[in-house]
Amino acid sequence: MAKDECRQSWWRVMLAAALMLSACRASVIEAPRPVGASLRQAAEAYARSFASRSADSVVAFFDSSIVVVSPQSRAPAEGVLANRIGWERLFRGGNPSHALTLERVEEATSGDLGYVTGRWTVGVDTPSGRSEARGYYLSVWRRRTDGWRQVAVSAYVLP
Repeated sequence: MAKDECRQSWWRVMLAAALMLSACRASVIEAPRPVGASLRQAAEAYARSFASRSADSVVAFFDSSIVVVSPQSRAPAEGVLANRIGWERLFRGGNPSHALTLERVEEATSGDLGYVTGRWTVGVDTPSGRSEARGYYLSVWRRRTDGWRQVAVSAYVLP
């Protein structure tokens, strides 16, 4: 299997798994965006939320059933509280930065599901200097009655 085909297969498997996980639970959290916003608008607002360095601003885009798999932890972070704790930890670090790009934004024809892929970068000052990492992510979103919410995120570090 070619490298691009393998990568596409991986994304499809992750999307399918995330959709299955998100179907198990369905609660809503308030988020600071209009109901009629497109998935792209919601994802762009989420990407801007990191500049606030506020964990509450970031997790406002998460559904209560959110599951995040990332380099931050060996185990998936399930639920808003577990994810808020992770973001609070990052934002307490020295001069933290976190940025996302949106490379692909797809909405299902039904209008209730979608996904976003892109790249992430993170940095924090440590006693031994600046520590930085970067990678790719896949974020699965579900439209709720009051806007789009992320239900699953998979982020991994670039080699």
